[in-house]
Amino acid sequence: LAHAVDVPTAANAASVFRLSGDYNPLHVDPEVAKRAGFERPILHGLCTLGHTTRAVLDAIAGGDQRRFRSVRMRFASPVIAGQTLIVEVWLASPTEAIFRAKVKETSTVCISNGAMQLHPAASL
Repeated sequence: LAHAVDVPTAANAASVFRLSGDYNPLHVDPEVAKRAGFERPILHGLCTLGHTTRAVLDAIAGGDQRRFRSVRMRFASPVIAGQTLIVEVWLASPTEAIFRAKVKETSTVCISNGAMQLHPAASL
C-alpha cells in the first residue's frame, strides 16, 4: 500500500447534485431510498467517482490534473452522503496506479478494480 487517504463526503452532497439537473429521488428522498433497500438516500456514483479520482491523483501526481489520462473502476456498493471514503492507492508503474475505496464507517468496499493511467511527468 503506497497511500491511504481519508476523503469525507458532505452530508448535503446529494442535494447539491440537483443543481446539475439530476432529479433522481433516490439521492434525496428517505422514503424512496428505503423502498429501494437503502437505510438513507445514497450518494451519486459520479460524486463517489469524483472524490476517489481526486484522491488518487493527489496521492500519485501531486494533484497535477495535466497528468490525468484515464480512469476505470467498479462501483461495488453505495455510499451514504456524509460518510468518509478511505482511498487506498498502489503505484503499479510511473504512469499507472491501482486503487480501491472503502467506507470508513462500515469497512465496506465501495470502489473496486480501480486503475488510473497518467501521462508521463516528463511529457508535460
